[in-house]
Amino acid sequence: MLHQVTLGGIGKAGGDRHPKIGDGVLIGAGATILGNVRIGEGAKIGAD
Repeated sequence: MLHQVTLGGIGKAGGDRHPKIGDGVLIGAGATILGNVRIGEGAKIGAD
């Protein structure tokens, strides 16, 4: 995970609302990942 990355939940305070990040994932600088999503093992998320 590089600098200025935002990971966060959306929706109501209860429940499963945050991203799940698999092993070996590269998240580029400035990327934002919100909500109940799964980023698979070895994925690459481009920089913003």
